[in-house]
Amino acid sequence: MTRRGRAELGVHGDAAGTSAPRHPHHFWWVLWAGIVLSGCLYVGQRWSPSSYAVVLNALGVADTGVVAGVPRVERGDEFAWQTPLLQMTIRSGFQRFDRTPPYFEDLRSLYGMPIRDWAIVFKAQFWFFFVASPSFAFSFYHYFLIALFVVGFTLILIRLGGGEWPALFMAIALFFSGFVQYWWDGSSNFFLPFFPWIVLALLWHLPFVLRLALLYWWLVAGLLTYFYPPNAIALGFVALILWVTIRPELLRWRSLLAIGSTTALAGATAVFYLRDAITILAGTVYPGQRVSGGGGLPDRMLLAQLLPTSVMNHHVPLVAGPNICELSTIGSIYALAVIIFLDWRAIVFASTHEERRRWVWLGAGLLATQAWMGLPLPAWAGYPLLWHLVPPGRMVMAGGLMLMVMVFVLGQARPLVFSAARCILLAAILVSAWSLFKRPLGIGFGEAYQDWVFIVPVVAAMAALKLNVLTPARANATLLASAALLGVVSFGTFNPIQSTVPIFEKHDTSVTAQFDRQLRDEGRGYLLLPWGSSFFSHSGLPLIAMGYPSLSYSTFDPAMDLWAKIYPDTPAEQLRRTFRNVGSIGFGDVPDAKWMPIYTLAPMTPFTRPGVTVCDVIRPSRTAFAGSAGCPTIVPQGTGGDRP
Repeated sequence: MTRRGRAELGVHGDAAGTSAPRHPHHFWWVLWAGIVLSGCLYVGQRWSPSSYAVVLNALGVADTGVVAGVPRVERGDEFAWQTPLLQMTIRSGFQRFDRTPPYFEDLRSLYGMPIRDWAIVFKAQFWFFFVASPSFAFSFYHYFLIALFVVGFTLILIRLGGGEWPALFMAIALFFSGFVQYWWDGSSNFFLPFFPWIVLALLWHLPFVLRLALLYWWLVAGLLTYFYPPNAIALGFVALILWVTIRPELLRWRSLLAIGSTTALAGATAVFYLRDAITILAGTVYPGQRVSGGGGLPDRMLLAQLLPTSVMNHHVPLVAGPNICELSTIGSIYALAVIIFLDWRAIVFASTHEERRRWVWLGAGLLATQAWMGLPLPAWAGYPLLWHLVPPGRMVMAGGLMLMVMVFVLGQARPLVFSAARCILLAAILVSAWSLFKRPLGIGFGEAYQDWVFIVPVVAAMAALKLNVLTPARANATLLASAALLGVVSFGTFNPIQSTVPIFEKHDTSVTAQFDRQLRDEGRGYLLLPWGSSFFSHSGLPLIAMGYPSLSYSTFDPAMDLWAKIYPDTPAEQLRRTFRNVGSIGFGDVPDAKWMPIYTLAPMTPFTRPGVTVCDVIRPSRTAFAGSAGCPTIVPQGTGGDRP
């Protein structure tokens, strides 16, 4: 970006110490070469951040393909849901319905899959599955989303007036923040990588109609990757703030009307494609149609945006909560550094009108998102922005992004002011945080080095600046790079490096031999694993993905027609409360079904009666597929068919 372009964006290059040669062409060559070379290594080695080794270990596979790191049970959304659904899609020949009885699951669900239908044009991350081996395509799928994230946010931050290298360092710091890494194979690897490209769609120097077309494509692509409205609503607000900040002319009513219409059309496209799944989801007890007010996040979570490692120690949560993922936020120690070292006097008294306009918009977005997370606001306060549909725990994505963008823009606008007093203040805060939060738990100063080690590059940058070894801009970039590196060390080790090859291989182990023997000896045509007897008794979807007709499974589409048939004596309301839920279902020696979020434990007695086979328990709405299970034509429920 030229200096004139940066001035138009309201960033004073000279004031910020960016007058040194920046060599933008050199940067882009390095960036694209790095993307290509790292992609060749990553995909060439068939790597992924999957924790599917949890399933492979349960199968008794000796070589699980873990290259580095530890598979995480917290990533059950991935290894017990997303990856099995993908395997099922491949096994079904990329058709909409799985071919494994008794459920014949609908694969057109809230998780995007490479189904061979018209929507595949919006699923670029899956295109390689149609031309390459699954192990190669799955590795590319993961790398594609990582590259989208890092490059996309780099471009956004440059458009906000940042230098090329600082923008890249901040994008890496974002990627290696706690929330992004802890949710990468569960939530943050879906809509979030598409988000910067949705924003960029309206920022390119292209005809407006073409920009609207790009906006439509990227929006549909993001929504079909994982249709989760709370994330889309929260990030939509951030997109609006960024558009107004960078290109205020988009506020003109004609532009707003066109953008709104395009957004509505994209949403309608996604809803039309997923209409069956959305209708089913809307009628569930869990998650149902949740309405939320603001507030409720622990103060420690809000503070973690500035002190990212204060709520955990080597991925172990230090605050009461479901797990480390639910306690994570988007933040960086760099945000605290900017608050301490920024020349606030210059920001307040020496900023231009354009700078103040931009900072007011960004500040308003930051305050609004932080307020929804931290203040006990009533649900009606969120109605105008649809935030009543966004639980405060899901606003951390938008709130963290606004914080990181705000501190980045301020840090690029004016040079940071280094002094001994400010360094001492930073050190005192970091040491005090360790003393308050970790020392009482027996976590020593050395073990908690991630909490305080950032003071080292700060002192080094100050010394280099005093000796004229670094310019103010490069001192700032040093802090950004150090914060990004600290994020890699602190959070980048959560997800493993897993070879994708074993994920798609057929495994013959003592465990699979036992399953085969059980199917053969019982002769029922389905696999019933009593609750607690094995890993697969409560996470059965991986078995279905391998072709086993497991009764235990996980679904977005509760098989209410089947459960009404299997448990005819259960009162309708009890049946609804226990079975009409998104989650997993298992079977045990229990008298009645019960809901244990996110599991339904149901009586297995109906499936153990003499003479009952898979032909008796095929889901009534899927009887068209009965022939593939070797069953005769089945009369749908309500037309005289026998019950098991």
